[in-house]
Amino acid sequence: MCAILFYEYISEYNVILDNLDYIEILLWAISIIIMFIIGTIFLIDVKKGTLNKVFIFVGLFFYWFIAGRICRLIAKFLVGYEYGFFEFEGVLLVLAILYTITTYAGLFFISYFFEKTYIKKTHFMFSVLVIVAAVLSIVNYEFPDIMLLLTPIYIIVLLGIPLVFINLAIKGSGSVRRKALMVAIGVIIFVLGIAFDVPEAAVIWMNVPGLPEFAKFASPIFQIIGIILLYFGFPREI
Repeated sequence: MCAILFYEYISEYNVILDNLDYIEILLWAISIIIMFIIGTIFLIDVKKGTLNKVFIFVGLFFYWFIAGRICRLIAKFLVGYEYGFFEFEGVLLVLAILYTITTYAGLFFISYFFEKTYIKKTHFMFSVLVIVAAVLSIVNYEFPDIMLLLTPIYIIVLLGIPLVFINLAIKGSGSVRRKALMVAIGVIIFVLGIAFDVPEAAVIWMNVPGLPEFAKFASPIFQIIGIILLYFGFPREI
């Protein structure tokens, strides 16, 4: 019954997709498949005992991002909304909140993993800031002025960990430096993929010629590249 009501609701939008939309959907499908495979590999290795149990948080990171991506795909291609518009209501608001919760849950798990294993000196500061950013992001849907407070926290959350790993790469050598750089670059590219698809951020470049079209494909491509770099860069020894 719920599925029928949901279908009747979204059918009112009459979303019409073009060839570029289908290409974007395909790219996101590839991203989801890769995230699922990598997340499952980590969870299986934890179950086998070949990885420390803390790596379960890495698997959860990928799984939660899949959930968030599904919410965005439904919002963009089933319900539909104007590019750069983020004054959501009804089912769009529900999907936006679900996307925020699932995405930040993924960021929390990966931040917690890094702070519990490799960057303990931060004392879980990034993990706490992820929770703060998630709350502010949800409030932002009702009170847009919160964006002024959210932006610096968002930047710290997304760029703080890569900067820590760049520092580790500078201090390290050999495979340690190589893996640290792969993680740092992977996170940065993955974050760019997020930024290009966040509704609030789209307002910044939506009127720049060619940039909306670039963001449409750069977002999934960047996330795919970032995921692969993260997978091969993750140091397995703790």
